[in-house]
Amino acid sequence: MAKKKSQDKQQETALVKVNTDLALPVDLIDELAQSPSLQEIDEGDRMTPYYCFNVKLKDPQGNWYPPNVFFHTLREDTKPELDCILLLLHKTYRYRIFDEKEGSKTLCQSLDCREGVWIETGEVLSCRGCQYQQWLNHTPPLCKLCYNFVGLDLENQEPFIITAKSTSITPAKQYLNRNFLRKLDGKDLPLFVYETHLGLTQPSGTYAVLTLERGPANSPKDIRSLARLTKDCLLYTSDAADE
Repeated sequence: MAKKKSQDKQQETALVKVNTDLALPVDLIDELAQSPSLQEIDEGDRMTPYYCFNVKLKDPQGNWYPPNVFFHTLREDTKPELDCILLLLHKTYRYRIFDEKEGSKTLCQSLDCREGVWIETGEVLSCRGCQYQQWLNHTPPLCKLCYNFVGLDLENQEPFIITAKSTSITPAKQYLNRNFLRKLDGKDLPLFVYETHLGLTQPSGTYAVLTLERGPANSPKDIRSLARLTKDCLLYTSDAADE
């Protein structure tokens, strides 16, 4: 009996769990690592996931996802809160509607808040004086300013993007002004100096609003590493824009 248990234990240790639902033998792991199956893949093919909220999507059981959870666009799972380090902030404009048949649909988008591209035709439009950014009869503009944060999920060190728009813009601005803007001898303190806790509330009972809370400060060593990482992110996004 003891011999049987020993054999079972050896067999268990010979299996390696990978980031899927597979458990593979060690020798097979080494063999698969040399496979040319995805030899054409480079960093440009690796998507950065978004954490979205207020999503109008259904889960595999056919139920609508609640608005007050973070939806991971690649794994398609959710979490109620998120501990992270924010690296960058990039502001954009986006004119988006929701159609019952097609879901969310972006009509026009500007990546630099100066010129927008009308998606259906590819026409380039000036953001300055655009009719979709005007208040009409006390109705907010159709084209919304978005705060896009690039961050690192502290649970798995995975990069992600999250967008604050509409009612979430105000708490994002308050968070920045309270903790980062003009806090370093009159200069702005980088986002990555502190950890950030992201949560969601539903003050109106319908739409979730992003909440941001400052966490502990990172160590000087980590701050230096994060500064280099942020610089690399800036170079990467700049190169992508040039293309």
